[in-house]
Amino acid sequence: MNKEQFEEETQNIFTRMVELAFEFVNRNTVDIDGIYIFVSLENGYFFNVYYKVNGHYTEINNINKYAEEQFDLSMDRMFDMLDLGTEDAEALKEVFEKYDEEVPKSVKLYYHPKTESFEAKLGYDALFTGDAEKTAGSVFDDWLNELSEK
Repeated sequence: MNKEQFEEETQNIFTRMVELAFEFVNRNTVDIDGIYIFVSLENGYFFNVYYKVNGHYTEINNINKYAEEQFDLSMDRMFDMLDLGTEDAEALKEVFEKYDEEVPKSVKLYYHPKTESFEAKLGYDALFTGDAEKTAGSVFDDWLNELSEK
């Protein structure tokens, strides 16, 4: 098992995560400016997505507020996406462990459909462990606020 195989396997999981989030919005390149995926492996598994829709950063359940195309935002569909993303988060951790690589505490994936640009940022510092008030969800919310302020 080598570094090349490790990178290929992690890239495949990142691609699955992006594809999952992009498929949720019907691969719409007109309304969707960006897809922002947050994964936490810090204390269990967490996966969630923000979208930039026609210049507005938004959570999944508010996509239709800004999009010309209206998407199926049923609870079942949203939870199915989040569940599949969480399964990918588990698979990602397994790949890091399989290759004896340090498991990141967080992963931020950025995909911009109009330009097809992709970026992955891995974080190794604890973001909420030991903090009585922070959770993976609150770190995710903080990221949306950070993005919205740019």
